[in-house]
Amino acid sequence: MPLALTLLGLLLLSLHISASCAAMDTMTPGQALFGNDKLVSNNGKFALGFFHTGSKSSHNTLNWYLGIWYNKIPKLTPVWVENGDNPVTDNPTIQSSQSLAMEDLSS
Repeated sequence: MPLALTLLGLLLLSLHISASCAAMDTMTPGQALFGNDKLVSNNGKFALGFFHTGSKSSHNTLNWYLGIWYNKIPKLTPVWVENGDNPVTDNPTIQSSQSLAMEDLSS
């Protein structure tokens, strides 16, 4: 009996881990997206989230953009970018309430 309970516990834990690692396609009020988090369309073709250009070194910071890109193409291919002229430089986040709000937590 203890072996059966242990196996059941491991099964439930693995289901929880796989569900939390899976890409989500909706946000609930109060939920946030940070950094590399993304929303993936129901059919998996598109993703919405933050992406960055360049690499971080001691002399510069990453420029983060909010956009929609093709999710199944290995090379990042944005189809829409919200803040192209005004990138977020650190700690990008999207807060969900009744609407979406993008914030630069560093400023």
